[in-house]
Amino acid sequence: YCASRAAIEAEYPRLAPGLARHNVQALAAVPARHLGRVHGALALLYDAPRRFTATERTMLRVFSARYARALAHARLYYSERAARAEAERARAAEAEARREAERANRAKDDFLAVVSHELRTPLQAVIGFSELLEAEMAGPLTERQREFVQRIQAGGSHLLHLIEDLLGFSRAQAGKELVRAEWFDPSDTVAQVTAMVAPLADRKRVGLRYAGPPGGVRFRGDPFKVRQIATNLVGNAVKFTGRGEVTVGLEAWDAAGAPAGPADAAARVRLTVRDTGVGIPADQHERVFDPFVQVAAPTTRVAGGTGLGLSIVRQLARLLGGDVRLAASEVGGGSTFVVDLPALAEAPRPNESPEPPAPAAPAEAQSERGSRDLAST
Repeated sequence: YCASRAAIEAEYPRLAPGLARHNVQALAAVPARHLGRVHGALALLYDAPRRFTATERTMLRVFSARYARALAHARLYYSERAARAEAERARAAEAEARREAERANRAKDDFLAVVSHELRTPLQAVIGFSELLEAEMAGPLTERQREFVQRIQAGGSHLLHLIEDLLGFSRAQAGKELVRAEWFDPSDTVAQVTAMVAPLADRKRVGLRYAGPPGGVRFRGDPFKVRQIATNLVGNAVKFTGRGEVTVGLEAWDAAGAPAGPADAAARVRLTVRDTGVGIPADQHERVFDPFVQVAAPTTRVAGGTGLGLSIVRQLARLLGGDVRLAASEVGGGSTFVVDLPALAEAPRPNESPEPPAPAAPAEAQSERGSRDLAST
């Protein structure tokens, strides 16, 4: 509080010249403080000297406190409004980025589907005509010609497998994969897949062994997708195994958790594929399930393929209500992959029994599936 110009010059020497130009003869300045923080000041300027009474000083302090509270509330309001506006802009940008990513993803899926289809059709014709040549439908072949035709078939089949991987990945990504549940014997399905991969194991001199439930097992699921899962896992295991063996196993349990027999309806099955191949570094165990990723030991040359096999296995397993995991792996010591699948629920139809059908063949006829060695080192 300055009651005269002399008091102003003594208290505020820097402000005194400017105040003098406006003929300020007295002033009262009170800090606007709220919750321990100064938000400004309330100043009253007078053109004549005067003294400030205790009542005036009290009123100035009250006005200053209210002024400080109003300033604090105003600043809080505008700060919150700015934060909300910024959050809204961020949400809008995120939504636009998500829409753009979805558009790009759909375009990628459409591109993969169209290109894969356009490639598959002529490739199937190439494979078909090469099979006709090998069967000598156009005349006899020399051994040299037969070798060339077989190489054409092998290369075409490899390309067709890559294209099928791309199509399967595209369908799964687009959510177009449909589940068709029916009763089948997964032990027989896995045995067929193992037999199909056996020639590749023979050429690489890799042992391939399969062991399943004696007599087979009844299971309600999608046999086509179970076949795809087994084909990718067993094929990958053989492809990445340079020496040693690949062991394929199938286990089944009933609803009570006991091993399921040929006459039981299995509630859960587990496919295990174990190899003695290159192995996977510990820090990359999860990456092997990412699309277009191939992980191998640093000193090992990466095998061919799209890198979609394990990604497709995971997508199909989860589509069927199960999952796949890398149970164990060691660089240079091989890997073990495990797929767990639950039985798919069956909705009974009118005039139809909800009970599963009887086994297609007696247990004695299927006992040979229990354990078989399809290729040796």
